[in-house]
Amino acid sequence: AGATTSSSGSVSSGATNLIVFYPYQATATVSDSETATIQVQIPAVQKAVKNGFDPAAGLAAVQASSLSGAITLKNQFALLKVNVDQDDVTSITVSATNRKVAGGISLKVSSNGGSNGLSGTTSNSTTIKNDDDSALEQGIYYIAVRPSSSTSPYQGFKMEVVKGGVTKTRTATNNLVVARNHVLSIGKVSTLFGGGPVTPVGRYEEY
Repeated sequence: AGATTSSSGSVSSGATNLIVFYPYQATATVSDSETATIQVQIPAVQKAVKNGFDPAAGLAAVQASSLSGAITLKNQFALLKVNVDQDDVTSITVSATNRKVAGGISLKVSSNGGSNGLSGTTSNSTTIKNDDDSALEQGIYYIAVRPSSSTSPYQGFKMEVVKGGVTKTRTATNNLVVARNHVLSIGKVSTLFGGGPVTPVGRYEEY
């Protein structure tokens, strides 16, 4: 929880392939040490953090041959930005029909980033909410998801908001690309609960 941390343990004699990742996950495993592949998670249910995101979802990793100098962890997730501009919002869920947005990831780590694949239990949706299901304070929130690309975009992308016990959904008619280490704005709550009819939108605005 502070600015520094320490770890202890043993490293095999002559080891030259070191994998460093953050945050700590008790369930993480190394599935292939030769290719530096680890099995990790981007949580499908994340803690809502005003002006931020759940630190448990901020997956970062790097492969190094030595820990004697500085190393730079590379983000392995993308962020979706939501403006909660109304009261009584208790949860926000994003989903896609064709790709898993969260859950288990088989991550091949390299010195300049990594590539994501599926592993274990995966989820088509990701939800942010408070632990006690109380209403979110008004403000900006971010949702961590698996990255998508122009060759493998999110299709049938939806944002579902629960406000005062009422659920409304905003649907993107175009495919959605949100690159690793990037932030994509997917709008504000008042678009759904502004008093007018809920209509699908063609695009989301990228920042």
